[in-house]
Amino acid sequence: MDIYDFVKVAKDIYWLANRGSNPDGISGETLAFFQRFKKAYENKSSEQIRKLISDSYSGNLLEATNKEELIQIFKDRFENLPQQCGLNLTIKILRVIESTNNLCRAVVEFDVKVTFCFFPIKLLNAGDVYLELRPEPPFEMFKILKMNEIKE
Repeated sequence: MDIYDFVKVAKDIYWLANRGSNPDGISGETLAFFQRFKKAYENKSSEQIRKLISDSYSGNLLEATNKEELIQIFKDRFENLPQQCGLNLTIKILRVIESTNNLCRAVVEFDVKVTFCFFPIKLLNAGDVYLELRPEPPFEMFKILKMNEIKE
């Protein structure tokens, strides 16, 4: 991975940090997790996303209550998207509630731009999402434990 690839993967996350929109900042395993998730999503890889979600996942994002339901929703969306369409995921970190080596709890917003031949054609927004990450064996890499839509 050269510097161009690194900047491309992390540009939206760093943009928020540099603007001061990320109050506590992110680094280490948390930043690495968001980079992996963004890359997997933009590559339309439900198998890579599967590796980033805990077997103990629970939540209500996209009306999925467990890992298999959530993966199936991602898989269906990716397969139904024409091959010529690309995805650009922006992860906005609205609030870091807790960030340690053993836990990250945050409120984030996922914005997805669907592009066709490099032209944006649609913007999808999941709204505010409560996200909880924890390291899991065997490599102690962060995985998603919970994702809940915040409904007001």
